[in-house]
Amino acid sequence: MSPASRRKPPLSRRQRLRAIADQALADTHEETGSAKGDLGRFLRTYLSPYRGTVTLIFLTMLLWALVPFGFPLTHRHLIDNVLGAATADAVADLDITVLAGGVWLIFWLNMGLHSMNMICHVVVSYLSLQVGQKTAFVLR
Repeated sequence: MSPASRRKPPLSRRQRLRAIADQALADTHEETGSAKGDLGRFLRTYLSPYRGTVTLIFLTMLLWALVPFGFPLTHRHLIDNVLGAATADAVADLDITVLAGGVWLIFWLNMGLHSMNMICHVVVSYLSLQVGQKTAFVLR
């Protein structure tokens, strides 16, 4: 019998893909378990020394994400209460120093929000970099 006649018949494309998928599933279940378990193991093992820092990063990131919502609130107050008070009827009664004071207040509120946003960004970047480098060093 020649070697060519002893070969198995060729598999169809569907059978080949099914065999590959079955092998991949078998390898996954043997080696890792579930992705949720792997993430939990990673967090417990490598990030537990940095639990406080990671919590601070998360809270600062939350504040950093919420700061931009303050800008529309200050602009709404500026338009409704400061500039809206300068209607045609109230122009004669309006003191220009009150209007200027309101505009300056809104300006400094916005500058404070920008400063807080910048500080949060620097803190998140710095702490994330530190934790990432230390964790990568541990994984080496």
